[in-house]
Amino acid sequence: MAIEEGALETAYEGHRWSDLLRVARRRNDPSFLADKVFEKMQKDGNAGAGAARAKLMSRDWYLPFKW
Repeated sequence: MAIEEGALETAYEGHRWSDLLRVARRRNDPSFLADKVFEKMQKDGNAGAGAARAKLMSRDWYLPFKW
């Protein structure tokens, strides 16, 4: 899939947020972005993963992104 390939190509370059946001907006699917962020935060052991997912599902995607 092109999205996954793009993620692999830009890993550790700091460009992933804009790619995820663009795809979520284009698909009109906030879960695309919310799930990716949730999985990353959960993998890192961040206790705020659920709160972040809920905030992103409400389409609160732009700065300031506060917990």
